[in-house]
Amino acid sequence: MKKLISIGKNRGIQFDITVTCIFLVVLTASVISMRTFRIFEKELVEHKLSEIDSETYLQGLRFQTLIRGAQQDVRFLAGTPAVEGLVRARRENSKDVNLWADRLTTTLLQLGRSKPDYLQIRFIGVEDGGREVVRVERETVGEKLRVVPSDRLQQKGSSGYYKDTIGKGPGQVCLSEIELNRENGEISVPHTPVLRASIPVYSEGKPAGMLVINQGILSIFRDLSLVADHDRTYMITNAAGDFLLHPESEKIFAFEFGGVAKAQMDFPQLAPYFESGREFHATFALEDQEGPSLVSARLINYVPDEPSRKLGLIVMEERSKVLGVAKKAERQSLGIVVVLVGLGIVLGTYRAQKISYPFMKMAQELKYYDGSGVPDFPLDARGEVGQLAQAFDSLFVRLEEQRHVLEQEIQERERAEMEIRAVVNAASDAIITVDARGKIRSFNPRAEKLLGYTAGEVVGRDIQLILPDYLAAHHDQFLDVYGPDWSMSGSEQVTEAQVQRKDGSRFPAEITVGRVRQARESHSVGIFRDVSLRKQTEEQLRQANESLARSNSELEQFAQAASHDLQAPLRAVMSYTSLLQMEQGRHLSEQGREFLTKLTEATTRMQNMIKDLLAFSRVNSKHRDYEVIDLNQIVDEAVDNLEFYLKQNDARVRHRHLPEIHGYRYLLIQLFQNLIHNAIQYTVEYRVPEINISSRREEQNWIISVEDNGRGILPEFQSTIFRMFDRGEEGLEDRPGSRSEGSGIGLSICKKIVQRHGGSISVKSTPGVGSTFVIVLPDMPQVHDFDPKSSTFKFAEHS
Repeated sequence: MKKLISIGKNRGIQFDITVTCIFLVVLTASVISMRTFRIFEKELVEHKLSEIDSETYLQGLRFQTLIRGAQQDVRFLAGTPAVEGLVRARRENSKDVNLWADRLTTTLLQLGRSKPDYLQIRFIGVEDGGREVVRVERETVGEKLRVVPSDRLQQKGSSGYYKDTIGKGPGQVCLSEIELNRENGEISVPHTPVLRASIPVYSEGKPAGMLVINQGILSIFRDLSLVADHDRTYMITNAAGDFLLHPESEKIFAFEFGGVAKAQMDFPQLAPYFESGREFHATFALEDQEGPSLVSARLINYVPDEPSRKLGLIVMEERSKVLGVAKKAERQSLGIVVVLVGLGIVLGTYRAQKISYPFMKMAQELKYYDGSGVPDFPLDARGEVGQLAQAFDSLFVRLEEQRHVLEQEIQERERAEMEIRAVVNAASDAIITVDARGKIRSFNPRAEKLLGYTAGEVVGRDIQLILPDYLAAHHDQFLDVYGPDWSMSGSEQVTEAQVQRKDGSRFPAEITVGRVRQARESHSVGIFRDVSLRKQTEEQLRQANESLARSNSELEQFAQAASHDLQAPLRAVMSYTSLLQMEQGRHLSEQGREFLTKLTEATTRMQNMIKDLLAFSRVNSKHRDYEVIDLNQIVDEAVDNLEFYLKQNDARVRHRHLPEIHGYRYLLIQLFQNLIHNAIQYTVEYRVPEINISSRREEQNWIISVEDNGRGILPEFQSTIFRMFDRGEEGLEDRPGSRSEGSGIGLSICKKIVQRHGGSISVKSTPGVGSTFVIVLPDMPQVHDFDPKSSTFKFAEHS
């Protein structure tokens, strides 16, 4: 210490290094110690929070497993012969009712003996206000079961769990909320928490009764809390936060007696979670009068379809117990820090003398460095000083190397600029560079040829020289807004404009404007391309499209007029044929009557074919009913339209969970109507037609499947049935009912409707088994409207 005081009087480098070393030792030791233990405490707390969070998760799984056993048992009971026999005997008012009741009692006793936590197992009928028919019970968990005599059986029709269960469908188990057991409307003593698992029993499609298991929950709660760590407090709540298990007995089921004891009151951090009603798990630190504690809470749903059937699990552990080990280690480390500080003082004083000389040597070399070569540093010095000297030496060596590299880069950049200038000069488009002030900086040879100016005439002048007035004004506004730093905003832009040549003539040009930075200054680069030839081509194409649109319109008018003119004589033929059959039919021979029948059928087919052709031509017509459509309603309307045809053929149409899509209601009804009619038309003799319509999601598309049990289509004809007049019947066996009456246009109309909606249609078929028509419709609107002005299909977006 005396030596340190002596050095301090001189206030030289030795003193500064010594004091600095001591200060750094003290500061480093203190900071590292404090930081290390804070990190240790934090990681210890996080580990404990994770541990108790995992515990609540495992406890939730244990509870769900226990409850799942009651669900399985009540389902098992519903399917036993004793239940079925008792329901049948009661329905038929048979004398065997008591026999089957005894058998069911035996079954319930056997189940209850294997499950000591089942307090009651009952069968309740729907007659006499929901009176119990069979009931076995025990007072407490593990007690021997007894059979309740008939005079003590109660009416349960007014209870909430009775109404909830009877309203369920066959096979659906109803789990109640956890509450205290009641008998005759009063809370049982001793207080017994129960959870009821019940299931309706159906007979001939109607509820005939229900099975109920009252499971004692208190023993389950105790089992769950026993597996917890002995240093932790364990609590259980319902979905509303009311305590079902708590260290303070007065808070347990307080809501059953008009009191209020909720987790939100003890743990305000949980209030938003319980108010939301959703499942959650949370970990946090709680500050109270007894000190800070670590808390993990979790709300689980033990009945997925019932939001109120939830169980809250809360585990709490005192923070002081968690951090006890950390505090002890921290005290020990402080003693070590004091020892290290003392050693730092001694070693710092000694090493200061050793370090000062090499430092002074390096200071002298740097002071007189003339900028060339490498200074003579003390490279033979030991330890960190020698490393520092070597580092300085390496630094100066790299500086010399970088100087040579920089000179080479300057030369390479000059060569690259020359190459770029050569590319720009050889480009087939006019390329003009403009600075941030709107002055032209470069003008390549193609620009000279295209615009008629030489580079010497335009370089340095304003870009307005070659821009039309409206673009020049836009350029000035652009500079006012962005100023010299305009290149830092926006991106490459492409526009078309009339560009003026030196002789005053103008031509259409496509102008691409980008930006570059040269020598810390932003420049814009404009590429001008003459599009005169393209404009001429576009004008010719527009005129051709207009001509085609007029042709299409005239063709559609012709189709409508032709269909009207063709149907008029057909109606006359059909009328006279009908009159001839009515008045002269009895005088004709059998062959004559057969000829007359074939004539009637032929004219009918001709009329249907004309109608189908007209419908086919109208698919491309404009429709104003484009909207969001529920396909379930579309199929229902198609079925209503075919009601008589369906009844005539005893056909059944099923559909489920069809999506909503964007489309045309009229066309979609026609689509499904054609497919359903087609499925019935091509059915197998003596087989009841069945059509199933389903859907599934696949990436961005909806896949709609229309499946029938008809005659099917041979593989070689499956790719041709969507052609007009092709019914795909050539490969079918010719037998009674194998040929159908149709124009062969229906599936062609289906294909055009699907394409109109931006989708596709295909078929999968097995001859003799049936066919499945697969319709792919996009999820987002992709309807293609026919535009008579352009005579092309275009994409249309609708909101």
